[in-house]
Amino acid sequence: MTVEFSFNGKKMTAGEGQSVAGALLACGQEELSRSSKYRRPRGVYCAHGHCPNCLVRVDGVPHVRSCLVPAGPGMRVETEGSAGKRFDVYRSLGVIGKFFPVGFQYRWFKRQNAAWRLWENQLRKLAAETEIPAPFDIPAGERLRADLLVVGAGPAGIAAAATAARSGLRVVLAGRRPRLGGSAAPAVASADLLQATEFVRSAENVTVVAPGTVVAGFGDQYVIDRGDRALEVTATASVLATGAYERAVAFPGNDRPGVLLTSGLHRLVCEDGVLTGARAVLVAEDDTAYRLAVDLQRAGLRIQAIVDSRPGPAVALPEGIEVLTGARVTGVRGRRRITGVAIGQRTIACDVVGMSGGWQRADELRYTVTSVGDAVVHGERATRIDPAGWENAPLPVLQGVGAVAGTMDADAAFTEGSLAGAWAAAQHTGGGNHG
Repeated sequence: MTVEFSFNGKKMTAGEGQSVAGALLACGQEELSRSSKYRRPRGVYCAHGHCPNCLVRVDGVPHVRSCLVPAGPGMRVETEGSAGKRFDVYRSLGVIGKFFPVGFQYRWFKRQNAAWRLWENQLRKLAAETEIPAPFDIPAGERLRADLLVVGAGPAGIAAAATAARSGLRVVLAGRRPRLGGSAAPAVASADLLQATEFVRSAENVTVVAPGTVVAGFGDQYVIDRGDRALEVTATASVLATGAYERAVAFPGNDRPGVLLTSGLHRLVCEDGVLTGARAVLVAEDDTAYRLAVDLQRAGLRIQAIVDSRPGPAVALPEGIEVLTGARVTGVRGRRRITGVAIGQRTIACDVVGMSGGWQRADELRYTVTSVGDAVVHGERATRIDPAGWENAPLPVLQGVGAVAGTMDADAAFTEGSLAGAWAAAQHTGGGNHG
């Protein structure tokens, strides 16, 4: 089943459940926005809602992350600001950008009050170019009470919610994306994850808020942004399963449309079903590229090579995928579209580039919620659940499970989530401290 929507007045089609970003990419639209300073083109980058590269206006609403929104019939999608202009004089800054290095305005204009005021005014105009929408009524917020709040709907979050709900707890499960299960595509998800996902969707004592982002916490009260309204949840226990951010790899041209994180590439290919038959080069500084290469190739992406800056030995891969160890990308080829990457004097032809530069835990929520006074001194990072003696220990606020606590394996994360759910259930029935 396909749906029709418009992009800058042109008719586009999308598959059922396909994100707006994925549908546009499938239709050949790689550029979605432009950087505010140099007006450099930007395209889908993380495909998980963590970056501003795919921001568009949807049905008049500005700054919508197109990678998180499913394309709908009759939806009106438009580029914002300079990306939607046919002619923008500031795009010339991209050509002469080498004369304006990063931070140059602070080293030069800040010393001269008059020059700085003039330059600051221009910076404001460059940054605040998006049209502000007309005033509208803000819907009243909602309130819920629960025994357990689970933040994050990946394998760890699903397992925690399912285990706690099966024990009779009232659970609220909040996930940033409409689809549950995290980065595990349905085709490669384990049977346990699929079963638990179906359970939380149908269980009467589980409230699924997806998409929904937990933006703040005060004691046992949490605020969830549902997009159209706010939801306040009062929960006696909480579990943090927000995963991790993939980091980029530094090389010239790594910000161009067609260059994105490998995890984002995995989502677009395996979930949205785009880029089938396209040629890809994966640039690696950890093992993520090797782990995802098999899924990508099975889904129809043609992996030309993996360029790993680390010295060998390389991980075993299917035949036909070249692995270059101890090598670095020195540039990206192509003017309007990516046509290849340069490794020294050699160029490998490709249509898309994936980057795997390691992972950073997405535990900012716990860090801020547990902060008192000076956040730098008192904030607590998520730590892996300790199975030893967990039955008698109180469940801390936003106990970290899965990738947010450093567990990158999906099956192991699922196990940790199940343990946290059982922990919450034991604390609830035992009448102990719920966090």
